[in-house]
Amino acid sequence: MGVSPIAVTGTVDDQSVVLTVNGVTVTPDGGGNFTVNVSLLEGHNTVVARAVKGNQDVTDSISVSLDLTPPFMTIESHTAGQDVYSPAITVTGLVNDIVRGTIEEAQAAVTVNGVDASISNRSYAAQDVPLTEGPNTLTVTGVDQVGNIGTVEIVVNYIIPRVGELSCPAGRIKPG
Repeated sequence: MGVSPIAVTGTVDDQSVVLTVNGVTVTPDGGGNFTVNVSLLEGHNTVVARAVKGNQDVTDSISVSLDLTPPFMTIESHTAGQDVYSPAITVTGLVNDIVRGTIEEAQAAVTVNGVDASISNRSYAAQDVPLTEGPNTLTVTGVDQVGNIGTVEIVVNYIIPRVGELSCPAGRIKPG
């Protein structure tokens, strides 16, 4: 859930009960139905409905989680300013959100410059991200299951190897 307050609805069989939801008195309509807005704090919340009549006291509760935090994104496979020598690269990194446990494809979506990434155990990989000669901005966008968006960007430099030259991390080598 990504909004607060939320509307909580329910029904009581006996309209003469004193009904509270999280301590706020609620008056059911003529059919015993009720709706009340409940404010949530970020993280896990418990919403408790309590109906009291005489010495009878009945409660019911639900757990609701509020997520307003965008996913935190990293880029692990390339570094800012790095020279690359391939017209398409695989970009990998981590996506982290406030959900508990691991993050899989059902909890988030990640793209790199519009290329969908696969996600497994908080790690993502976007294959065949195309580059053009010169500086290329890699924009990684992560969207969690309630629509919060996190991004991170770096620039890599695509250098097209010239015929007769070999490229290596130390620089270009011309056969001699």
